[in-house]
Amino acid sequence: MPTEFELAAQFDVSRPTIREALKRLAAQNLIRSKRGPAGGTFVNGFEMKDATEFLASSTMLMISMGAVEMENIIQTRKILQAECCKLALQNWSDTYMAGLNQCLDHQQDSSISDSEFCAADVAFHRYITDATENPMLQMIVYSIIDALVPVMNMTIVRLRSREKIIGFHQQICQAFSEQNQDQLLTVLNELLDYLNDTFNQQHEAKQQ
Repeated sequence: MPTEFELAAQFDVSRPTIREALKRLAAQNLIRSKRGPAGGTFVNGFEMKDATEFLASSTMLMISMGAVEMENIIQTRKILQAECCKLALQNWSDTYMAGLNQCLDHQQDSSISDSEFCAADVAFHRYITDATENPMLQMIVYSIIDALVPVMNMTIVRLRSREKIIGFHQQICQAFSEQNQDQLLTVLNELLDYLNDTFNQQHEAKQQ
């Protein structure tokens, strides 16, 4: 990148303004500085996973600050994951089926901790998103899953039933196996409704 002096002249602003802008870009890991004869300010590479992490952290922040209602998040998740399921069905193969069953098998291990169960839940839904083979859709849905699933699982951990979630996931696997789109979307909605209802129960209990 040009020097601070050159940037200030180019944009007709002061050097402190440029310095502050560069600090903000560095904080987002978009640029890096290097000292020495070959030093300067350099633009970092930006990959899909970086965009996903940024979206996930932003979503997590909005959830933690109460800037967005859980009903809105669940509604968005229903819409996006329904489209993921439809597209995944078009690309479905034995390889994807084996991977989804592997995620389910891990969830069914009663010895795993709540955090491990949560990680297996994330992996399960990520695997369906992978089957869309659509990088842009993956980036958006990953960000919601990565931000929402851990918060939801750990918030409702006392009320939610592992057995019920596993049951929903078993039905999802069966629907994929049978290529039954209607059943797949029905079960997905039932799962998300269950999570939303459980979250609301937990929220009401805290307010009492």
